[in-house]
Amino acid sequence: ARSTEVAAELGRQLMARTVDKTYLAAVRGWPAEQGEIDYPLSGASLSGEAKPALTRWRRLATVEVPIAQGKYPQQRYALLEVTPETGRYRQIRRHFHHISHHLLGDTSHGRGDHNRLLRQHFGVHRLLLHAWRIAVVHPATGASLRLEAPLDREWLRLLDAFGWRQPL
Repeated sequence: ARSTEVAAELGRQLMARTVDKTYLAAVRGWPAEQGEIDYPLSGASLSGEAKPALTRWRRLATVEVPIAQGKYPQQRYALLEVTPETGRYRQIRRHFHHISHHLLGDTSHGRGDHNRLLRQHFGVHRLLLHAWRIAVVHPATGASLRLEAPLDREWLRLLDAFGWRQPL
């Protein structure tokens, strides 16, 4: 925002949970085609009272990648469209960790062996969670505003390597 008034209005929308946020996530394994994780989470200190937290997802694609090394001869990964209904600290990362479908590249809540495979075989050195779309009410005009962020090179490289189409 370019003014305190506009920033305050956007903050009110976020607090009122009227902002629609959609993320793309690459995860380990093949979760169901769609689902939700309703699991309370604590705050940023990762301690204290857990508050309600809800994350919904829709599976967009899957892949089984043959890897000639490690414990398993192949790995399964999925591309998800993720919609957090609440805004808890690291909610998406923590929720998918909770159901054992860790986000790829997550060094805090993920799996180091999968992160190493991504670096070695696919050149991916980051968390594969992308803030993709956001819909808000324009603070000045009241019109619906939908913004979309394009994927970066690492995401595009992974989509290509896994044979996944770029989501529309």
